[in-house]
Amino acid sequence: MNKKELRKHIISRRDEISVEEREYKDRLIFNKTIELKEYITAKSIFIFVSFGSEVDTHEIIKHALTLGKKVSVPLINKESKMMEARVISSLEDMKEGYYGILEPSEKAPLMNPGEIDLIIMPGVAFDLKGGRIGYGAGFYDKFLVKVPYAIPKIALAYDVQRVEEVPMDIFDVKIDGVITESIIKIFKHNSEGLQNNKDIEAVMPIFFTGHGNPMNAIMNNAFTRDLKSMGQSLQVKPKAILVISAHWLTRGSYTNTEEKPKTIYDFVGFPQELFDVKYPAPGAPDFAHMVIDRIPEVSENNEWGIDHGTWAVLTHMFPKADIPVFQLSIDFYKPMEYHYELGKKLRFLREQGVLILGSGNVVHNIPMYFRKSDMEPYPWARDFNEWVKEKLKTKDFQSLINYESFGENAKLAVPTTDHYIPMIYILGLLEQDEEFVITHDSVEGSMSMLCFKSQSSNKQ
Repeated sequence: MNKKELRKHIISRRDEISVEEREYKDRLIFNKTIELKEYITAKSIFIFVSFGSEVDTHEIIKHALTLGKKVSVPLINKESKMMEARVISSLEDMKEGYYGILEPSEKAPLMNPGEIDLIIMPGVAFDLKGGRIGYGAGFYDKFLVKVPYAIPKIALAYDVQRVEEVPMDIFDVKIDGVITESIIKIFKHNSEGLQNNKDIEAVMPIFFTGHGNPMNAIMNNAFTRDLKSMGQSLQVKPKAILVISAHWLTRGSYTNTEEKPKTIYDFVGFPQELFDVKYPAPGAPDFAHMVIDRIPEVSENNEWGIDHGTWAVLTHMFPKADIPVFQLSIDFYKPMEYHYELGKKLRFLREQGVLILGSGNVVHNIPMYFRKSDMEPYPWARDFNEWVKEKLKTKDFQSLINYESFGENAKLAVPTTDHYIPMIYILGLLEQDEEFVITHDSVEGSMSMLCFKSQSSNKQ
């Protein structure tokens, strides 16, 4: 049964519930909801306004308002056709709007998605793995990508809406739990205390790697062996890999949507053996278009392909080249804060099974690199590398964004920002309940080969 057929079937079953039975089920769901720890502790909730044969939420809204919680409900923006969260103080604040559903006034205060503590969602069909089918317009999927991952997303439904497995597309966002008249089922573990019933690493970690000399692509050394170990550390194969490489610099932010991106040899003066390396990974046009659709700052550009900042690393991590790969360019004319915030907006990809990799070098001074006859680190390069590691450990990301505060050593370590910026994206991608762990640490002259990845803060 496809989505359309399943949607029609479940709505039909839901419509068959009698008025008396529905009132009884609604009361059971109401009691389960208001007793949920996430509801009790939430100061701000975003909740759907029930319509038709959906689980009644009017009583939950009244209850939340009585407790003094900040309550926001959906409003469909008539121009953008996007769903917004608008704050209400009473059910009387609303009138019939999109699809005949009660909506708040366009003058109602706009709620920042990042300030929501709990999301209570509708839907048509659900499974017990976090799968959800809505009504087909995609309003919630598009809204949820703006919401921090740690915010619990709980759906309300009747038992007749449960199925064994919901067919999910790459655009569909999973829920964290479902409440029916008979069960409270929670799938996700996060800082709010939800229990874990998700597939291992359903949310992909994030990687940052140095790449340094292009010859590392064909070398077997401590650095490349650690790259291999990073790839092998994944317990689930990524659906795709997004790379922010230091070597795609543009005015504006772009991603490539080609099905077969070309391998780019963006260097000169190296042996033919390096030019013979092929990394024929397929592209990831579906994920690339998802980024374009959901992040206004990003546009399509297929003039680029897979540069050596990408393939020289992936050839060790994933030598089979069987995982789709796409890149995000670096707008070289934007400040560090722009890249950090754009990194935050990419977080939704992690939940879709996309591994995101920043490829650069936290210390990268090419002129000084060639002045040295050996690979012993310059003192200033070693000191800056240690400073970065300390800031990663303490999650002092603002200091890393404002790296110039480190003084003269920062100017030597980061004479240009192209290789430093990929790290800033990775900082923005880290969730509150995660930390970074170093996977390789070395400094070669004036080049840091530092690599790190994310892991749960609770991981032993």
